[in-house]
Amino acid sequence: MISLPFRVDHEHGATLTEQIYAGLFEAIQSGSFAPGCRLPGIHDMSRELGASVMVVRNAVRRLVERGLVSARPRAGITVLDAPVAVWRRHVLHIMGAPGASGYFFTIRNAAFQSAMDEKGFRLSSIHIHPGDDAQALRRLQAILDTQAIHFALVDGTSPAIAALLDAHGIAYGCVTQDKRPAGACGTVRVENAAGDEALAAYIASLGVRSVCAVTFRDPEGAAMVRVFKRHGIAVRVQSADSSDVAVGLEAIERAGYEAVRDLLSEDIPECLYIADDYVARGGVMAVVEAGVDVPGQMQLITSANRGHAPFFPKALTHLEIDPAKMGSLMADLCDRVLTHGRLRPELGAVPRVVVGATTCAKR
Repeated sequence: MISLPFRVDHEHGATLTEQIYAGLFEAIQSGSFAPGCRLPGIHDMSRELGASVMVVRNAVRRLVERGLVSARPRAGITVLDAPVAVWRRHVLHIMGAPGASGYFFTIRNAAFQSAMDEKGFRLSSIHIHPGDDAQALRRLQAILDTQAIHFALVDGTSPAIAALLDAHGIAYGCVTQDKRPAGACGTVRVENAAGDEALAAYIASLGVRSVCAVTFRDPEGAAMVRVFKRHGIAVRVQSADSSDVAVGLEAIERAGYEAVRDLLSEDIPECLYIADDYVARGGVMAVVEAGVDVPGQMQLITSANRGHAPFFPKALTHLEIDPAKMGSLMADLCDRVLTHGRLRPELGAVPRVVVGATTCAKR
């Protein structure tokens, strides 16, 4: 059986999928695996590399998508006789957002990877989680010292990461809702202000004049309140937050459930807007449990990712963001900076209002 000419490092900053994909790609490109060569099977590679079958399968799937190998039952994995594209540039994605394993980030990152493949960029990634900065920064330092990185895309605006990239002379962009850092070459963001504007206009068209908004870690909701007030809508904001939300997505759902449960025990608002997708997943459970007639007693609107709205007996009216669009914009930012030399592009995905059966015009 053919042996693989590379190994993976479980302590490396890049994911195992990325390492296996890069190892196989480079072996094909260098001629170690020539056209017509039959690679080891998925299970054989899994055993040899000490990685799960799913991880190896995902790496091979990316090779298939690029037309480098064919993978068929019984026929195995065969290197195709096709020209192999050389990577144009190497981009490092530094991921550090809380909840980065959630639906939004999974879809966003998959779309980002796919778009970067299409554009001919090599993409590596490293996770830097809050509370793990020192160790993660050492791993990032090792990557920057040993690999040729031409651009970095950073989730958030960490001064420590920016300083490390600056020290290595690596240009970077940010995926952030905050103001663009002075040293960043550009940003990608969700255009929340435009989404709030569209939602406020829709709510006003229903004849609704007061809204209770449940937010996540935004106790004032100041920006949203200003937009709604311009449309003649009074807003009362309640924050769904707790000391353990950093534990994971389940804790965020629980915080949403508790916030809406407590709110409905005091009063039923004219319109309830739950302004976070995971808070909404818990919040709608509280609405169902309370037995509120929607939209008869209360209009209900949530935030949601495209293709992943919270379950409710009726189709939810929601403000929708498309995570795949965000991934595509992230790739566009890299392309504009590296290929076209455009500095400081500001790219944004605008949420859209999707009307369901939980809202209706007032009579």
